[in-house]
Amino acid sequence: MTSLVAPLLLARTPPIKERSSCPHMPPTSGPSMARDTLNFCHVLMRARRLGLSNSSLFVDVGADVGTEARLARGFGHPVVSFECRGAHWLKMSSRPAFADDAGMRLVHACVSDRNGLGVLHKAMDSSSFVKIDVQGVEGAVLTGALGVLREHAPFIFYEDSMLPTEDRKGVLLARLLAPSGGLSYVCECDNDCFCQPTGGRRGPRG
Repeated sequence: MTSLVAPLLLARTPPIKERSSCPHMPPTSGPSMARDTLNFCHVLMRARRLGLSNSSLFVDVGADVGTEARLARGFGHPVVSFECRGAHWLKMSSRPAFADDAGMRLVHACVSDRNGLGVLHKAMDSSSFVKIDVQGVEGAVLTGALGVLREHAPFIFYEDSMLPTEDRKGVLLARLLAPSGGLSYVCECDNDCFCQPTGGRRGPRG
């Protein structure tokens, strides 16, 4: 292993059969989504055991249909969700879970571009958990948010399976953080990566 990825400890997440319940599981549209949502639920529960409080801001980049956002809100977290696709944003914005809950904010923005990153920076100023699922451009989002990551060191959950092979299994985050030093993450990766800061954490946990 090269020095570039030395700060990382890589591990596979437990098999789904070992992760059978979620206290705030939202409705899902099929077994595949149910499995993914259950996996995410257990990641969020783990972050909570590591210090994430109910009042910690949850930032969802690439909300899709809002499943993870609704799950996080079920645990009591205030949520800011970003969705680039207009049709998805419009559909979610009309749902009571987003329209009628002051703790849920839905933003129509593509956070891999300059304007979207500006909005993301403001949201992440107090965030403690960031979920990123943007169909292979996770690197662009993380690159644009590096300053905020270094300042607040939130828990990070991002899709890994659509990245270039050389950036998978936590290598992407290690590569982006390597030039600055001072902050490192432990990442556990399967189809997604759950990364927790191991040094230099200054941001609030709740």
